[in-house]
Amino acid sequence: MSLEIVEPVAIGEHTEPQAIVAWMLERFADRRLVMTTSFGMEGCALIDMVARHEQPVSVIYLDTMFFFAETYALRDRLIERYPHLRFINRGTTLTPHEQAKRHGPELWRRDPDACCRIR
Repeated sequence: MSLEIVEPVAIGEHTEPQAIVAWMLERFADRRLVMTTSFGMEGCALIDMVARHEQPVSVIYLDTMFFFAETYALRDRLIERYPHLRFINRGTTLTPHEQAKRHGPELWRRDPDACCRIR
């Protein structure tokens, strides 16, 4: 009886992104996987690569409530296109109107650090 030695998949700087995603999903299959996005082109490409494997992965994003209408539309299209992915908003629940009532108008201009902590 002979044993076949299988070399581990080599992941390096020249590895194609699709191969890295496949390796990651296999390597960590016994764990709850999470990815993040800001809905830029790179994030959407990565979401698509992950989604093609049809595994339940959570996609975390931070809704600042200052997204462009196009960003919300893109998010909604991704949710519809990839129902097996779980899109989770970890952003604030404080509306811009409520923020202005509590902290005054244009907090981003007067105290950008406080605005970023809230958003």
